[in-house]
Parts: sequence; C-alpha cells; structure tokens
Amino acid sequence: MSRASSVVVSALRAAWCGLWLAPVVFVACSDPKSSQTLGTNSNWFVECSDDADCTGAARCECARCTRGCESERDCSGIAHAHCAVAATPAALSQCSAEATASGICLEACSAGDCTDSEACIAGTCVSRALPENDFCAAFATAGQDERASEDELFALLQNLRAAGGIPCGSGAAAPPASVSVRANGALFCAARVFAADIEGQGTRGLVDSSGRGTRERLQAAGYAARLWAEAFAVSSPSANDALGVMLADESACTGLTRDGYTELGVARVGDTYVVTLGAE
Repeated sequence: MSRASSVVVSALRAAWCGLWLAPVVFVACSDPKSSQTLGTNSNWFVECSDDADCTGAARCECARCTRGCESERDCSGIAHAHCAVAATPAALSQCSAEATASGICLEACSAGDCTDSEACIAGTCVSRALPENDFCAAFATAGQDERASEDELFALLQNLRAAGGIPCGSGAAAPPASVSVRANGALFCAARVFAADIEGQGTRGLVDSSGRGTRERLQAAGYAARLWAEAFAVSSPSANDALGVMLADESACTGLTRDGYTELGVARVGDTYVVTLGAE
C-alpha cells in the first residue's frame, strides 16, 4: 500500500456489566470579553489543591482557582472566561469524577491556544496532562499546530457522537450517545504513541512496531480499559479529512459512534491522526 493513500483501522471491546448512563445537555457559551476583573490580586485558572492556593475571590474548584457558574453572566467579571456548564464536555473533562452542582468558569480558548498540559474543549482550556511515566514521557509536549488539530478532531468527534445519525456501512444510523466523553491524558498519551509509530515506522495495523495492541498501549499509559475503540488515518491534510476517512470504514465507524465510552484521547503526528476511546 502506498504512503499516499489513507488507511483506517479500528479495534473494539465491550464489557457492559449492567452499565446505566444518563443523558446530558450540551450548552454553547459565548465569550463575554469583559474588561473588568473580579477581586484583586487573583490568580484565576491556575492549578490548586485547596482554597489556600487561590487569592482574591477565586476558590479551588475542580483543581483550578475559579468560581462556580450557571451561565456566562456568572463569569462576566473575570477576563477571558467562559462558563463550562455542568455535565458538558469541558466541565466533565476538568472535573472528571468530581461532583459539581453547577458549572465552573474556565479560561476561554480557540483550538491550539492552551498549554501542553491542557486541551481546548468547547472553547475552554481544561487539564489534560499526560501521565508521568516512561511510556508517555517523550510525548508530553506537541507543537501548536498539532495541538490545534487535536482540539479540532476532539470537537468533531464529540459533536458527531452527540448528534448521532451516522450510518456505518449498510447498518442503521447510530443514535446520539447517551453520555459525553471527557478528555483523558492517558488516552491522549496512547494515541500520540501510536500516531508516532504509524508516522515513523509505517505501521498499518493496530499492533505497533513494538508488538503492542490497543489494550497494551492503554495499560502502558496507566489506563485499565474494560471497553475501548481505536482508529487511525494517514496522509490526511486536516482533522476533518481524517475523521471522514475513519467513518468511511464500517468497522471504524461502528467503534467511533458506539455508546458507552466515557473518555477520549486524540493525536496528530505529522499527517497521521489517531482516535482512542475508552471506559474503565
């Protein structure tokens, strides 16, 4: 197969064990662009472990110095802030399993704007640091163009799963996913490791040049998956093109649109794109 052609492969595994999933509502936020600041000497959006790490009116919510919100209006006194409404992708990604009765104010962004340890999800920077282990160490950073493509691919897949209606091959169209997937650093790590192997070694299957399959890469990243799916595309000029290639393959399409996943990692290395979905 020539390097100029696009390739997509997927892997699936499920262990449902009576899983119950509740539907969520997706809410779009606009940028208030406020010139005012709330409080004085406040270190908004920095990482924290408790309220003592924050100053001014900020409090430690979901490991960030911020405040709770239910709408953009609640964040309007904080410069460059969006309200990540509860149960939406940004709030789920930042708060993970932490229960929140409301959303939180987070720093506004466009694709590629956030730091290496963050992802731009639904217009807000959320924590997405890769695990600190030998497997992930070489992939903790990426260029701004690569991060922008990853942010774009994450949004495209998230929106596609939320909307449903995608037919895979001759099968029925997939219904909307019942739960929103959140960004997970371990899955980003596994996806980047695999993308680098595809790009550098010419891998064309789910087993990489070191003999590791999807599950082994997830385990090496520190993720104990009971359910997973993975797909890739090579020689793709954009995230949108890469996702189109993946969806054109019936097996990959079925994996990427299937319900039950809770977390998502994506990667771009060169012209190779990888999507890795999972649930522990």
